[in-house]
Amino acid sequence: MELAGEMRLAADPPQAFGALLDPDVLARAIPGCKSFQQQAAGRYQLTAELGVAGVGGRYQGTLAVIDPQPPHSMRLQLELTGGPGSVSATILVSLEPEDTGTRVTYHGVSEIGGKLAGIGQRMLDGVAKMLERQFMNRLAQEVADHVGGLEQGRTTS
Repeated sequence: MELAGEMRLAADPPQAFGALLDPDVLARAIPGCKSFQQQAAGRYQLTAELGVAGVGGRYQGTLAVIDPQPPHSMRLQLELTGGPGSVSATILVSLEPEDTGTRVTYHGVSEIGGKLAGIGQRMLDGVAKMLERQFMNRLAQEVADHVGGLEQGRTTS
């Protein structure tokens, strides 16, 4: 399945890049995230619980940041497995400055295995888009809060 989209973040590229690598920001942005722990630089272990028809269940796996090019781009490798099946995705994330912040574009591919692979493509696309929107909306809010906290810290010291 192909993954692609873009969003705008209310932060300059270095701030947005930093927030995208912040384990606390990511843990709060990932739908259903129950645990998110850094194993090594750029490598995280996570557990997520999803309650969506056909794909609901508990998933465990890793998220790795590959080839980070601060503050311009990074490649993400996601591997999740659970009772309903498995998901593997590789996504290129690019950041470009804009007048009001940063434009983030992403594209990649995912592979679905197990019971998940037996679910109709239309349903999987719908669920993927819903989870993608939830993640992007939460990420935008987390980045705004993260950057706001950084700015507040600078002005009060």
